[in-house]
Amino acid sequence: MVHRYLAGSLLLLVLVGGRPAVAGPINFTGNVQTDFSDPTATLGNDNFAPIAVMKSPLDLGEAAFIPANGWVSGWAVQNVEMTYNPTTNALAVGLAGFKNSSGQYAIFGDADGNGDPGGASPQMKAMGGVDTANLGGDKSIAIAFAPFNPNDPSHPGSPVMIAGVPSNKSLASNGIDGFTVASFNNSSGLLQNSFGTALSNVTGNLAFNPSAAHPELEFSISNFSKSGIDPSKGFWIQMYAGSGQDIVAGEAGLVWTYVPPVQPQTIPPHTPEPTTFIVWAGLAVSGMAWRYRRSRRSLA
Repeated sequence: MVHRYLAGSLLLLVLVGGRPAVAGPINFTGNVQTDFSDPTATLGNDNFAPIAVMKSPLDLGEAAFIPANGWVSGWAVQNVEMTYNPTTNALAVGLAGFKNSSGQYAIFGDADGNGDPGGASPQMKAMGGVDTANLGGDKSIAIAFAPFNPNDPSHPGSPVMIAGVPSNKSLASNGIDGFTVASFNNSSGLLQNSFGTALSNVTGNLAFNPSAAHPELEFSISNFSKSGIDPSKGFWIQMYAGSGQDIVAGEAGLVWTYVPPVQPQTIPPHTPEPTTFIVWAGLAVSGMAWRYRRSRRSLA
């Protein structure tokens, strides 16, 4: 009987103490470099390698006064970071920027990098630039998605979805800063205005209106595979970030780029807490002691 109880107790502890770790979502903070590299937050997710956009903010073509002041334009995008959770069918996206001379990440959309995404610096005003708050005016972030093309793997399939903030605000939704997930309509020829009808089966949320507290752009897309993209086969993205009204900086862009599939992380069994080991040891010792006492009684 004791052998059965002991084995059953150990089995129960193995099942409880050795259960798989539960995958957690990205905890958005507005710091892409931290959020997308936290192994605790992304455990169990499929993490894609960062997609490089710029090596330096100077690649953006900033006006000379911006780097002279130690500033960095909020349109300078270093990498596109993504992670996919197959359990929740959610894609998380972050645009990683650059730090200014003070060691602070530039606020996404802050065209002149003066730390106020809704207020132009005197130099910017003198050049006729406009820096509208809340990604207003013609400010835009647009990321288009296309599926893997089995007939021609070197080129994207037909684009099926676009997410972000349209330049033409009549195409925006009522999400934060007009963030929307829509069908792809490139009749304008401009990615920032290629937002079609809002999708009903695929939705998205912008984590924050970019600010000093949450400087970098992060968003999530729910029901990602329902867009017509199979993440296990990889997919393609194209990106635009910028404004034609700021005058002082160019726009960030990414031509169609293939995002290869990645294998889900293998989640190791949860390591039992020290107390669990103690209980195991206690049960084992108790079992041995019981057998020892029983053998002594038998000899007597």
